[in-house]
Amino acid sequence: MFEEQYRKLNQEVKPSDALNEETFALMKEAQDHRAAMPPKPLRWKPAVLIPAAGTVAAVLVATILLAFWMSDRNVNKEAFDAVGNLDEIISDEEEPSQSEGQEQTENQPDTEPEDAESSGTSVDENQSFSGSSAPSDDDGKTSENPTKDPAEPPAEPETDEPDQSMAADPRNPDIINDESTTTYTTIRAFLNALAKKETPGYGTNYYNARDLIIVPSKLPEQTRFRHFHLDNKTGKYSYSYIFTANGKEYFLDIEVDAETPKTLRDLNVQKQLLAEEEILTGKKGNQLFYLFGQNDEVTVTLTEYLSSTALTEDEVATLLAQFELERCSLANYLIDITF
Repeated sequence: MFEEQYRKLNQEVKPSDALNEETFALMKEAQDHRAAMPPKPLRWKPAVLIPAAGTVAAVLVATILLAFWMSDRNVNKEAFDAVGNLDEIISDEEEPSQSEGQEQTENQPDTEPEDAESSGTSVDENQSFSGSSAPSDDDGKTSENPTKDPAEPPAEPETDEPDQSMAADPRNPDIINDESTTTYTTIRAFLNALAKKETPGYGTNYYNARDLIIVPSKLPEQTRFRHFHLDNKTGKYSYSYIFTANGKEYFLDIEVDAETPKTLRDLNVQKQLLAEEEILTGKKGNQLFYLFGQNDEVTVTLTEYLSSTALTEDEVATLLAQFELERCSLANYLIDITF
């Protein structure tokens, strides 16, 4: 009786939509953090035991052979000492050969060296030969060694200082890859890694998606992309361009201080707020300021290459007349620009 009454009272009870959405987000987050299989225990295999046994056997055989060799060496030494000293035997064998060589040299007729002209080869006057005496002049004095050509420049001493011409150009991309920063050479490369959840720190330190990334929708002419820096610990990012205008080069640096989502639920909430998002702008000196929504701040800095003078607001407004920012859309082709 009580069971039937309980069913009538609670058969229409259902969870709310908010509870279903939270449960779905938690299940999705748990799916992204699947547990890894435990590592297999290390086991000794026959492939390791057999070579080890062979090594021990080889050591034993080498020890036995060494003992026999040492005993045989002692016997040969006693027999060798009975013959005589090694130095005496060698000296007795060399003396006859030396005396025979002296007799051959005494009996050999004197021969004069062949003339250079009769031998058919030309000899340079300044050429020197090792092991022969230097030619003498008419006064009987030995000629000095030939000197270097005075027209030949002296060799420069070697130094450890780096060549200034080989120094890195500050206009080139600034590549930094360490524990805190990862560099991408195009925004497209970063977005592809983000879509595959392969950016460092994703799922652990932050969450993010393409439609939350702030990128330019318009850029000045003759603009090249330099680098994209990702903070692996916070998910915040910055990137830089370089462009030429009126014969001068300018750096365009963009720093995005965004509040990255910490969970999948925060990520879905931020995506839903994009439809009602407002963008506020401001400027001061050589900088432009943007506020996307309530939390994502962007600072744009324009500087002239090799100039210590900061640009004015009017100069920045003229140079960046063709510059705008947006949340990255699928039709944005500026994310493919490279250096």
